[in-house]
Amino acid sequence: MGMNGWLAGGYIADGLNQAAAGQQALADAKSYVGVVNQLVEARQKLAEVEDSNAGNLAEKHALRAALRNIDPKHPLIVNTSLQERIKEAGKKALAITNDWNASREAGESFKY
Repeated sequence: MGMNGWLAGGYIADGLNQAAAGQQALADAKSYVGVVNQLVEARQKLAEVEDSNAGNLAEKHALRAALRNIDPKHPLIVNTSLQERIKEAGKKALAITNDWNASREAGESFKY
């Protein structure tokens, strides 16, 4: 094999190495795109939860203000221990069921 054959062989080997590196980079990029898509979906779900929680917080305080006007000494207004127990019941219901309706029901059915 002459010098030209040897150089061509080296170029071919370099080309194959570059092609392999390119294939690995493509595989890595595809994997990265999957992770990014999962993160985007998770962020969208988080935004929905944040939006819902903001609405619920506003409604809670509106209801609390209305109750305060009707009965300023109502236990749901003055008893912070009761408020915390209700919050904990809602958190536990969600943790057990992973269902926001269970949390809502915990609040609606809470006996005080």
